[in-house]
Amino acid sequence: MVGNDWLTIRLSDEQAQGIVERYVGNTVADRASDLALLVPALRRVLAEQGSSEISYALVRGLLVLAAFPADGTPRRLSEVAAELGMKTSTVHRCLGTLVVVGLLEQDGETRRYFRLGRLSV
Repeated sequence: MVGNDWLTIRLSDEQAQGIVERYVGNTVADRASDLALLVPALRRVLAEQGSSEISYALVRGLLVLAAFPADGTPRRLSEVAAELGMKTSTVHRCLGTLVVVGLLEQDGETRRYFRLGRLSV
């Protein structure tokens, strides 16, 4: 702004996304689909559980989120718990939190959970 003069530039959603991808890198949705790449490291951290600097609840929540494909394929609580080797009550709390913060949704009819294609960040 120079004095009281303003310059306004209007961009379409596609133009804005192109700028973000060019200068920031992957889109939020692309990075979210890479969560599965973190699973080995997250499992290792949970297995070692010795640091007071780590939130193991957060690590478990990230593992639960990573169990859901970015394409939105729905999954049952019981199958996620079995796959991760976690108690269903723990996975249920994680799923509830992930739904509340908008990273997962639950189908009211099938009770299955699924990941949103685009994270609203």
